[in-house]
Amino acid sequence: MLDKIKQIEDIIRIYKEQGEHAIYKEFQAALHRIVEGEGFKVVESDEYEELLDDSLFLNCLQNNGVDNWDWYDEAVAEYQQSKGEE
Repeated sequence: MLDKIKQIEDIIRIYKEQGEHAIYKEFQAALHRIVEGEGFKVVESDEYEELLDDSLFLNCLQNNGVDNWDWYDEAVAEYQQSKGEE
């Protein structure tokens, strides 16, 4: 699979450099289908960095006993409601 991805990335790079934006978008969509077909998700790098930062912050909160803080139960209830887990 990594060979397929590399080939598609090379084609995307070439078309992008040549200004063929419509074809670039088609190849980008094809790459996403291949990757997601293997069970992975495609996210923009900014979103990925934000997810990593959120995860780090959550771990810091948990390591410092956030479950003992006032309003913790309300926050958990809001989270579960947001996910539809009531």
